[in-house]
Amino acid sequence: MHDVGEDPLDAKDLSGGNSVPPGLQSGQEPWRCGEPLKHPLTKHSDDPLGALHNRMINYDRYMCDIWKDEIEKLLIFAGLFSATVTAFSVESYKWLKEDSSETSAMLLRHISQQLSGTTDNTMDPVPLSLDLTPFSPTMQSIRINIFWFLSLILCLSSVLLGILCTQWTREYTRNIPLPPEHAIANRQLRYTGFFAWGVPGMISALPVILKTSVLLFFAGILDLLWSLHPIVAIFITVAIGLITSILVLTTIAPLAQCIYLFCRRDPPGLSQCPYKSSQSWLFFKLFTTLVCVPVSALMSTIERYTGIYFVPYVRLSTFFRQYQHTASSWPDLDTIWRKYRQLHVMEFEENMDIEALGQGFMWTIQEFPPRLHYDVMQDIFHCINTILPLRVSHDVMHMCIESGTDAPPSTRLGSGRGALGHDAMMLRFLQFYAPRTKCKHLLDELRVRCMNGLAAGMQGSDEQLGNDLRDSAFGRATALASNRRSFDTTIETLLQTFMSMVNYKSICPNCYTFTSGLIHLSIHAPLTKENVLLHRDIQRLSLFLLDYFQRETVEDITNGAESSNIFIIQASFRWLLSSQSPALGRIRKWELDLHQLLDGTSYVTVATPVTNKIISFMTETLVSAVREQQKSFRGALADAAQTERRLRRHGFWPGD
Repeated sequence: MHDVGEDPLDAKDLSGGNSVPPGLQSGQEPWRCGEPLKHPLTKHSDDPLGALHNRMINYDRYMCDIWKDEIEKLLIFAGLFSATVTAFSVESYKWLKEDSSETSAMLLRHISQQLSGTTDNTMDPVPLSLDLTPFSPTMQSIRINIFWFLSLILCLSSVLLGILCTQWTREYTRNIPLPPEHAIANRQLRYTGFFAWGVPGMISALPVILKTSVLLFFAGILDLLWSLHPIVAIFITVAIGLITSILVLTTIAPLAQCIYLFCRRDPPGLSQCPYKSSQSWLFFKLFTTLVCVPVSALMSTIERYTGIYFVPYVRLSTFFRQYQHTASSWPDLDTIWRKYRQLHVMEFEENMDIEALGQGFMWTIQEFPPRLHYDVMQDIFHCINTILPLRVSHDVMHMCIESGTDAPPSTRLGSGRGALGHDAMMLRFLQFYAPRTKCKHLLDELRVRCMNGLAAGMQGSDEQLGNDLRDSAFGRATALASNRRSFDTTIETLLQTFMSMVNYKSICPNCYTFTSGLIHLSIHAPLTKENVLLHRDIQRLSLFLLDYFQRETVEDITNGAESSNIFIIQASFRWLLSSQSPALGRIRKWELDLHQLLDGTSYVTVATPVTNKIISFMTETLVSAVREQQKSFRGALADAAQTERRLRRHGFWPGD
């Protein structure tokens, strides 16, 4: 085995942070948080926010078109069926009152009997009794009329509800020209309120009501008879009263919600009442004109003469004053609602409703999973990376992550501000939702930027972030080490990864990232004259990292501490000897090819300095030094023996 020449990359020159290691010839600068991304996702559209809004609009139109088509068919059926029930009811209600023709016939018979007694020349005829009992309908007639009239009322009620739902869906799909960030917030207000107030449930109930009406009609047909009896009147009154109450409540509900919410100290939420129909808008305007104007004058008089200041009324009057001057339709009211939230909700930045935007993005992710719809992730990425302000995009990503994970808050990625916090949040967001095969380069870059940011102590650094980065880096290292088919990264990214390891000194995951990077580089990376400087810089950084690993391991062994670092290093370096054709041999070949391409101008006196230093480190430190301290490192002795067996089996043990 040859000795390694002196490495000009001295450890004292690398103090950590985002410093550039001296002596590197490729001209690469460390990737820093806050700088433009080197590997962003490709753009799918010129206006990503507009594209997201168009997807929402198309989804809403498709949803409402299905509902409208179903309602129209139900209304046609209800019209035909109500005519049928009416025809039966016109006849059945007669059974509930006395038949005048039958009474007349009975009286005529009685008169005839009296006249026939007079013609018999009887001087004192015995008067015949006329037994006229009060009329009472049979219970069967009552039941049948209850069934049929309830059937008719339910059928007509479904028509009324169907018309209301058609009005609500029409207002729901109405849009006015707005910037995409405001249009998405307005749409999310309507969408959340539409479902929170049960409109889809009402639409789903229409077929049930009609089916119930048909069953009642069948029951009346089987039982036969019903109508103008007090009991019937009670049932019909209750049925009509219920449907009338629904009509009245849905008409006044939008106004009632405004009065309730704007009188409170708390800001209005996203669950806006969706019962927007022509009659509810008319009632809204009548109330503000006939009630609010006189009350406003009265309250102003009271304040002027008594000094009494009614805070809830002031907030409400401010809302209605805005409404009177700017609102001419339900979409205008949506805009007033959003602006009022902007004044009182903390989740606003740059005139944007962060809560509504976050829920809008989350809805898009749930309805169009990015792993199946990559264009959706492209648009979302460019929205949070370049279009939305930094704080807005940070909070939107945080809301999406919090909504999509069940992990306790202590295990989630930190929400620190600043460039580091934003990159860390984007890393977690993309790991959680994006297809990793299509954004692996971007994920690698974000990991490097975050590690450099942690090493530099940027704002947003914390222990949890370091733990998350270590877990992420270990997963990526495992994927690289096990990839035997293709080059799964870029040489520039590998160099930046090695530079970040020099800055961010940590045994785990650096040792796994180091060995997996070398394995992947030696097996798959192309080596050409165009990228030879990148390869040489990776070689130089590898020598420095090996020195660092050796110093840390020797220190642990000298201190006699059962350190987990030793087990981590032993396991990671065994990756280099884990197959019949070990990766260490491929690393040696990569160095020979690199030395040949450089025409002997390498800074080292031998062609394979990294391979030699790896063998030296494994034999002298991971095997011999551990055995010398066997009393303190009994757990590592088995790993040391396994490492020696693999080195001997593949011919890398010195002297073999």
